[in-house]
Amino acid sequence: MMKKLPVLLLLLLGAVPLFSLSVQRETPVSATELAPTPYARHAQIATDGETYVAVWTDYRSTPISAYAGRVRADGTLLDPVGIRVAPNSQAGAVIWSGETFLIAYLQEGMVKVRTFSPDGVLGEPIELFGSYVLTESYQVRMATNGDSVLLITSDATASLLELDGRERRQISFPWVHAQRGLGVAAAGSTYLVAVGASTGSLRTQIVTAEGDFGASRVLQQNMTTNGVEVASDGERFLVAWSRGNLHAQFVTREGVPVEPVLALTAVDPVQFYTHAITGLVRRGGEYLLMYQTWEGAPFDTMRLGDDGQNRGPLLTGFGGPLTDIVLNGEGGAVLGHEANILSVAFFDAGAPAPLRNRTRVSIAGKRQREIRLASDGGGLAAAWVAVLDWDDTDIMLSRPGSPAVMVDAAGGKLIDTVFESGTIWVLWQRETKLYARRFTQALQPIDAEPVLFGEVLEGDDVELAAAAGGSAVAVVYNVPLDGYGYEPEEEAHIGAYVLRGTAAGIGVTATPIASEPGYDRLPRVAWGGDTFTVVWANATGYYISARREGGGIGTNDRSSSYKPDDRILMARVAASGALLDTNPREIARSKHLHALAIADGVLVWQTYRTPDLSSRQLMYAARAVPNATVVELGGEDMLFGAFASDSGGFLLTRARVLDSSTLAPEVLTLDASLAVTARIGLQLISVDIMYLSMYPEVNPYDADVIGGPMRAIGYARIAEDEYGHANRVYVRRLVDTPRRRALR
Repeated sequence: MMKKLPVLLLLLLGAVPLFSLSVQRETPVSATELAPTPYARHAQIATDGETYVAVWTDYRSTPISAYAGRVRADGTLLDPVGIRVAPNSQAGAVIWSGETFLIAYLQEGMVKVRTFSPDGVLGEPIELFGSYVLTESYQVRMATNGDSVLLITSDATASLLELDGRERRQISFPWVHAQRGLGVAAAGSTYLVAVGASTGSLRTQIVTAEGDFGASRVLQQNMTTNGVEVASDGERFLVAWSRGNLHAQFVTREGVPVEPVLALTAVDPVQFYTHAITGLVRRGGEYLLMYQTWEGAPFDTMRLGDDGQNRGPLLTGFGGPLTDIVLNGEGGAVLGHEANILSVAFFDAGAPAPLRNRTRVSIAGKRQREIRLASDGGGLAAAWVAVLDWDDTDIMLSRPGSPAVMVDAAGGKLIDTVFESGTIWVLWQRETKLYARRFTQALQPIDAEPVLFGEVLEGDDVELAAAAGGSAVAVVYNVPLDGYGYEPEEEAHIGAYVLRGTAAGIGVTATPIASEPGYDRLPRVAWGGDTFTVVWANATGYYISARREGGGIGTNDRSSSYKPDDRILMARVAASGALLDTNPREIARSKHLHALAIADGVLVWQTYRTPDLSSRQLMYAARAVPNATVVELGGEDMLFGAFASDSGGFLLTRARVLDSSTLAPEVLTLDASLAVTARIGLQLISVDIMYLSMYPEVNPYDADVIGGPMRAIGYARIAEDEYGHANRVYVRRLVDTPRRRALR
């Protein structure tokens, strides 16, 4: 019996639960909002008779990409977020070959084509030419004779393709560059290419069904065109061009011009860019010409008979410039920008034909970024910025399981969201002005409108942070002035606004803290139990060759262009707004200070990697006391996320960049001695790295973390498929889970 006791004790000990940090499933705190984007260029459209396919270069993300979208003839949009044709690409042209849609595009200087089925399935890329091309003003056009497809480019290269996009042969045209317009059409099996050449001539070139050259002609010499288009009735071609006024000329299948040159418009005096041709097609017994009278103007249309006579306008009712036209039987569709949104509008037979069924085809997910979490110990709140475009943002607020509410439709840059005395505060910046708005825990607004509480200089570059405590909210700021003595002496470079909520509104105390032009930056603040602790960097970027010598708080003249010796300074501010330390104290020094955060008397920071590689990009921690001991936390070349206190310890989030759109985030737990006790990897997050790198003052991967009873991490990631760029904001709870002691 005595021999069994140790085994029993081991079993009992093995059942003693230990705790480890784990991550619960993510919970969305925002909806996936789809909204049209105005960033669409190089747009063209094609149809198979039932489905319309528009392609365009989309600027919704960086780098830009070619997108495609399908629309039914009844106006139904089939691809609400668009389908990305290829990353880092530019749209060229689209055509229905008779078997499939073919999309031509440029990717990293190479011309490629892909098939695109009416079901929205992309084929494998087919690379053409095998040589690099300049993308500036580069044009691609395609036409089909029913047996092949002729693809031409503005740098005089071309390919004769199979109907599925496979290459039959390459062709080189006898000119250098098509600078002023490019058009192609087929009459029977013969192709005609028309080009406004960089030499100042309007030229035509016959290409046979086998890809050989036929007749070549110069239709006009010593002229500058503003658009060239070609259409055919099956027996001959019509070439139309703009040179101040609109002109046209019929050309036989043998390439012989048919006199006379037709003058389609007359403007006196003639101006070279009065008109611009954007489309020419053949319908029934007439040609349909689409043009603009001046850049940015609504479109004009013209019907031309086989005798070249103007039969009047074709379409009515579109409110913006058109870029392409395509036919479907006797009707068709036009593609253009209406209210700055790429749109499709359909028309039926008859003239003039009213447009119907407008559909916005350039559709993207509303980007949701800059998430900030807050907790009162029993509930969680999240605020974020919803971005439609560079000039259109919304500030939103939600709680898990509750619909989001609008904080400010005028938008701006989010500072933070905090709980104080049961009230949710949302703080943000719009241009040079600072705003706050309070909500109940049920997300009911306490303030009917946003409350303006402060203003800062140089609003685009100001750095801000906030914290709550002592029945107050402190917002610290930095005014990044140039440091050459031209600033008003009374302007603080580091300052604070201390806010107190009352039934009558929000009271504000403005507190200047420190001022050394050009070097005081990265202000951060945390509640320390009885006062606010404000920390900041007295630092300069590697691109500044030398510091200003002489007086000033925290002046540090020990630097060179690549090896600045940066200081981290601190000062205390009372809940009343009074400055308690008129002389800031130095906490630590660090090379190349880049990012800074503080929580519960501990700060962490990140250095930047210098251009000459004399330092690594690492993270460090120290207590917010003078001459603190510095602890290295590693994380070389990782993106800094957020930092928070957590029941006697701390949480730090960061992420490693895996490729151009993927992050591998992790959470570090630190104990009271600042030693790393655990590293928890999270699932990969798909984000727009290029976009984020443009805004280093924002949390680098839109992440935030809070500790305590409601321990959680929030982040934004791409929620739709790989083509969509539709973002959502998510929260994951970090919880202690028991694990059994391992038997030895």
